[in-house]
Amino acid sequence: MISTDRIDEAIAVIRRDIERQSGALTRRLARNLPLILGDRVQLQQVLINFIINALQSMASVDGRRELTVQSRMDPDGNVVVAVRDTGTGIQEANLPQLFEPFFTTRSSGMGMGLAISSSIVEAHRGEIWASNNPEGGATFSFSLPPAVKEEVGM
Repeated sequence: MISTDRIDEAIAVIRRDIERQSGALTRRLARNLPLILGDRVQLQQVLINFIINALQSMASVDGRRELTVQSRMDPDGNVVVAVRDTGTGIQEANLPQLFEPFFTTRSSGMGMGLAISSSIVEAHRGEIWASNNPEGGATFSFSLPPAVKEEVGM
């Protein structure tokens, strides 16, 4: 299940890394989102991967380093979780490949974090995507469908 408590738990795991990068963290978490059934650890791993990537992107940026973690419900009733950063953004040519195994733009790393995140989200019947922010940086998002009554035993 993904809820504000689960998002806060994921942030707590990586809070020291955020502080080490001199990043400002803003939480914009919607309350009363529909219940999502899924593996808590796996879904938190997706969020942690997003945050780590955001921190890495902001490491080389002078000036403000702002990280925003958001949750909301989209018009179709899905729960959306997004991590927005003020980093370097994504080259347009790289956007279609971001979630492919072994694709990386970094000199270190294997290029598996986003591919694994994509597999986790897809296994939970969700969608994952990334986009550049107009003012710079990028936003990585995933959406998950709400649980149906039969799944939660109602």
